[in-house]
Amino acid sequence: MKINILIFPFIFALLTQAQSIPPLLSFSLTIQPSDVINVGDTAYCSATVTDNIGSVRRDYDSQIQWMLIDTSAANPALSNTIGAATKWSPTRANVQVKIVGVLNDAASGRVYRDTLILQTAPGAPNKLVLYPHEGVPNSNNKPLPGDTTIATGYAFPLTAKIFDSGNNWLPFYENTDSLKYRITWSINDTSAGKLSSYIGDKVTFSGVKILASALITARHIHDLQNFMDTIRITLSAGMVDHLLIKSSKAQSVSFGLSTCANSNSSILRVGLNQASSFTIKIYDLSGKELFTFSKNNTQAGLYSIKPQIALTQGLYMATMSWGSRRISKILPIN
Repeated sequence: MKINILIFPFIFALLTQAQSIPPLLSFSLTIQPSDVINVGDTAYCSATVTDNIGSVRRDYDSQIQWMLIDTSAANPALSNTIGAATKWSPTRANVQVKIVGVLNDAASGRVYRDTLILQTAPGAPNKLVLYPHEGVPNSNNKPLPGDTTIATGYAFPLTAKIFDSGNNWLPFYENTDSLKYRITWSINDTSAGKLSSYIGDKVTFSGVKILASALITARHIHDLQNFMDTIRITLSAGMVDHLLIKSSKAQSVSFGLSTCANSNSSILRVGLNQASSFTIKIYDLSGKELFTFSKNNTQAGLYSIKPQIALTQGLYMATMSWGSRRISKILPIN
């Protein structure tokens, strides 16, 4: 009996001390729906704290901290950094990130940590943009302007590129037979020119009607959403290469223009098959005379004339007169 009395205080002290020791905790993170997350979707992360007898301890939720480790520095931050849960929506595809949860247990001084590793992937189509070429968008392959001018006879390339909501390019829509029917093309004025095709990611437009304009639209439909882009193409005169006029006196004159890349190096070429006097003049589109050249009693042959003026890029009017005849031509300078 005496022994029991002595033992009881000792056992009571041990029990009291055990109750004062903080429990050993377990800390883990989970993610829904998957560790591969598409741009435009949301990853839901949650943390669970359990003690050494398996009970979930919600009283620790306010001590949980979250961190995002993203070496690309291109994605947005977590929705929140304190609490039992957080969520995250990426904007940058093909990036691996880490979401770290940390629990600082003030009572025991212990620090618990768990890490989720996520891989981002391209999202669903969200935008269509017209480019000149297939391949990676870069400084040499930029979006086409909404309005452009081309010369008649030139095959103008057009490529429809698809992007997700984070502006990530989706290359699998390019040059893929199984997806070519997903992109369709239309033109509002077929008399202005024609498209090489009306399906697929890439077409060319060839204009035939000088000074006409055509609206060309590419369209992609995804999940009942309609994504499209339109360009207005205005047609200028094509490169003058030859003009032949025969008079009643069987005199023929050919009059053409060839231009170099440098707009200051335009050359007028005149061909006569018999002696004649002629005058050539160049005007701007307002009617202002810029250059005059006359040659009297010229023998038959081919003549090259270099205008002694600087012709900047644009459209001009050239005229040639001989005897009672006169011809005019629009001259594009590139």
